[in-house]
Amino acid sequence: MPKRVTEAEVITQRQTARDVYVMTVAAPQIAADALPGNFIMVRAGDGDAHLLRRPLGIADADLTKGTISFI
Repeated sequence: MPKRVTEAEVITQRQTARDVYVMTVAAPQIAADALPGNFIMVRAGDGDAHLLRRPLGIADADLTKGTISFI
């Protein structure tokens, strides 16, 4: 998967178990190339408050909707 930097809108967040959540974001460019098992480096917020990005594994990529999901 090629390196991309993009902003993504959170579409849904749902709890599946205690302390376990599934988050789905709209990211059509990433969804086009993503496969389950790929990792995305995620940064939340602006500025220096969240300096380090977090690696999140892609659980699902829906090309028709342009979304990716993380657990």
